[in-house]
Amino acid sequence: MKTLQSKNLDAYGILRTVICTLPMMFCLVGIWWLSSMPQPPSPLTDIEFHDKVEHWVAFFCVGVSTGIALRSCYDKREIMLILCAVIFACGYGFVDELHQAFVPNRSVSALDWLADCIGALSSAWFLQWLFRQNFFCTFIDSSGSSR
Repeated sequence: MKTLQSKNLDAYGILRTVICTLPMMFCLVGIWWLSSMPQPPSPLTDIEFHDKVEHWVAFFCVGVSTGIALRSCYDKREIMLILCAVIFACGYGFVDELHQAFVPNRSVSALDWLADCIGALSSAWFLQWLFRQNFFCTFIDSSGSSR
């Protein structure tokens, strides 16, 4: 059985990893910050079930950004990287729901977590498409000599 192997990190590799990890960190910190608010702002109040749509979008972004960050650090095993990204996003959604139990005027919701997981699973198809695009692979997979 083949395992994930870390890419060789030269100066270009470290920069590439930092750039590819920043969107994931932005998503994670943003979700935690919003879920810490007793009454978070909602741009989609005109849509029925807007909170579920917001959860789906947020965790779709977590799944995609986590997949990109993993791809920048590890050699190609697309299915394994996508699976890790989806599991991480679903796990983060679960922890975030538990976190909301300690925030005034917020509660834990299994339906919110389900929306989180559906968003994370949806990101898998997008990641699969994204990993097969040449423009993406050129930046993520190239070494410092062939930029």
